[in-house]
Amino acid sequence: MPTTLEEQIANYREARAIVVDSLAELDNKIELLTKAKRLLETDVTLAISHFSGQDHPNKFVPTQAQVVTIGFPDVDTSSIAGCDSIPEAMEAWAEANNDEVKGKILGAALRKIGLSTAKDDNSVAASIHNIATKSHAQKWQKIGPGHFRLRRELPEAEVSQDLNSDVPDLGIQPDTDPLTDH
Repeated sequence: MPTTLEEQIANYREARAIVVDSLAELDNKIELLTKAKRLLETDVTLAISHFSGQDHPNKFVPTQAQVVTIGFPDVDTSSIAGCDSIPEAMEAWAEANNDEVKGKILGAALRKIGLSTAKDDNSVAASIHNIATKSHAQKWQKIGPGHFRLRRELPEAEVSQDLNSDVPDLGIQPDTDPLTDH
């Protein structure tokens, strides 16, 4: 059944209207997701009142306020996501970062995933420093302030070669003549 030119034009206009509506819907969703991303990246600042022993605990006094900023830097936490303790997270982080751990960077990641309940990154960095220098000192080498390197143990084959390298070579060579029947 042949269609007229006006019917074809009407069909194309209807198709274009459907496409424009769906594009507008997609644009709206993209805009909403972009706004949500910006909102999630924004630090939250709170003024929390606490009683300091003054006469008017129900009246807000500026000296009774404590300002707290809640915000997390963009840190990749995928390497420590399954860890249950800070020492375990330190080793996992070191394996993912060329055997090195920087206390403040790892501290931010530990706070972000909830493995540490410290109030700031410096407190977590101090915990990392204590673990690396005291309780697990045999595993870590300090290479700077708040900067540690994981000590890798040598495989037994390399250890045995190193032990044999201390033995002096006496210059005795095995007989190189082929065995012949006499």
